[in-house]
Amino acid sequence: MSEEQLRTNVYAALKTFQDSLRTYRRETGSPPEFLISGASPAIPRELLAGCKVLPRREDIIADLPKGGIGVEVGTQTGRFARTLMDLAKPRKLYLLDIDYTPFRKEHVEQELEAGTVVTREGSSWDLLEEFEDEYFDFAYIDAGHGYEMVKKDLAASLRKVKKGGYILCNDFVVWSALEAIPYGVHKAVCETVSSNKLQVTHFAFHPYGYSDIAFRNS
Repeated sequence: MSEEQLRTNVYAALKTFQDSLRTYRRETGSPPEFLISGASPAIPRELLAGCKVLPRREDIIADLPKGGIGVEVGTQTGRFARTLMDLAKPRKLYLLDIDYTPFRKEHVEQELEAGTVVTREGSSWDLLEEFEDEYFDFAYIDAGHGYEMVKKDLAASLRKVKKGGYILCNDFVVWSALEAIPYGVHKAVCETVSSNKLQVTHFAFHPYGYSDIAFRNS
């Protein structure tokens, strides 16, 4: 399919979608919140005090304490695992994913051979439960993006990351513009941070709006 064909198809589908949304709002008097897993609670102002606002997610990773034990929850190709190794410099990094078909071991081949990087396959929250409590110094969460999946990953991470350690979440949005699907990351994170009174430490922009957020476990 060419770009022009895709553009034509998308714009036609978008018009149908927009017409349906207008009809729904007119007939019900309310927005279709089910499309975005409902509204997210506001993170209290005091939990945002001192938060660093940065231009890209790599800047958050570079700010993490060095030499710890980390976990990437959802690694896909393994490309960002390379970034985690280069910038956070963990002494050990675990990669968790439900499917390693897209994974390219050349990104971290030497570390895999040395045992510095370890892969585990299965559902992310189940794999996290296999580790001792307060085992990790940081967790980078980028697995399933549905609300319930993110909530499970966050709940497990709160137990498995050390007190004072960092939890980072990729794709902190309610809607994926490039996939036209809802993301539950924004709501799940806002609920978790607010209900557990976790201090937000970093926020990083993304060129397409898929922001990152980081907070300290407590």
